[in-house]
Amino acid sequence: MQTYWCEPNAVSDGASISSRNSEEFERDDAPDSPLDEAVSRLVDWHVDLFLGLVEDIVCRRGGLGTGNESLTVPEHIKPRDEIALVDVLTDAPKMCEHQDTAALLFSSHVEEQLCELIETIAQGYNNNTFHGVAHSAHVVMSTKRLLDNLVGSLDETTRNDVTYTLTHPSTQFAILFAALVHDIDHPGVTNAQQVKDVTAEAVAYQGKNVAEQNSFDVAWNMLLQPNFKDLRAALFGNAKELQRFRQIVVNVLMATDLFDEDLRAVRRSRWEQFVCQNTPSVDATERAKQQTTAMIDLIVQVADVSHTMQHFSIYQEWNMRLLSEMRLAHHNGRMDKDPLDGWYEGELWFFDNYIIPLAEKLNTCGMFGSLSHELLGYAVNNRTEWELIGHSVVEEAKG
Repeated sequence: MQTYWCEPNAVSDGASISSRNSEEFERDDAPDSPLDEAVSRLVDWHVDLFLGLVEDIVCRRGGLGTGNESLTVPEHIKPRDEIALVDVLTDAPKMCEHQDTAALLFSSHVEEQLCELIETIAQGYNNNTFHGVAHSAHVVMSTKRLLDNLVGSLDETTRNDVTYTLTHPSTQFAILFAALVHDIDHPGVTNAQQVKDVTAEAVAYQGKNVAEQNSFDVAWNMLLQPNFKDLRAALFGNAKELQRFRQIVVNVLMATDLFDEDLRAVRRSRWEQFVCQNTPSVDATERAKQQTTAMIDLIVQVADVSHTMQHFSIYQEWNMRLLSEMRLAHHNGRMDKDPLDGWYEGELWFFDNYIIPLAEKLNTCGMFGSLSHELLGYAVNNRTEWELIGHSVVEEAKG
């Protein structure tokens, strides 16, 4: 596929681990490199995916907004401060003909602007072997698969509201957009290292969710550029729709920080109180908001590490990409310890304490049908396979 109306000007994602060994630490960050063919194909795929959702949004709303909607966020308020329960959708949609909607979007330059935005996002990714464009696309694809396999709500009292909200195109666009941008401008080092290095981002975000908050602000500022006004008119009919979109994107990006103990405790409490236990005293609308938010968190957390719940060869590819990225950080003096030391044991711990429990949550909620069993099965099998051959993989990486 070719993109005829855009002039791409971005760096490509990092090379596969198979094309570089663990001692090759060169990194090409040339800002003027064009999008390579593989990334251009990913851009085209994303345009098709998001354009279909935009058409559905406009069709359900019954027309375009003005594109002038805005929000005032006080300067001292950081994205982390905006974490909140996601509002459920209950209003019956207006409808218009999809054929008319497609013509309207094309004549309004929405498709062109969507392409430009997605290419701009690709440009915002650094050339990391793991936290790059390819990982972003992998997370988007995994998120889409989970959304496509939604089969129902958690209980009869909230079934309609939760299912309707999660399957609504505006919700899905927000979740997928968040997946697309969740690692934009990632520096290739941990949040803890950024705090240690006293980077500008670490200072700006008071050492909390540094990469995640920065990614949100970078992506948000991109979306609000004047050249995307027609696209915003399609996405947001009013300020309330814009606010809800921001609410979802903030929640999603903060949920991708696996190591923030405070946010983990909030998510765990929400899951245990409103998903695993029967709480009839809770207002139905509040319960639906809790369950919707818990499901969005779960979907994106699974998608972010979905390589661990796919075929072992896929897990191994991304496992080695992450190792390569972290070894580069060590080589550049931005990681105290060579990540190879303890990598074997660390992966087993990660499977036992995060990946497998996360996959088991999919089974518990019962909202994803047979996909839950598939992902859990791959997680367990990959853990077993790594236990058998992980030592040899680490030794080979040492050269």
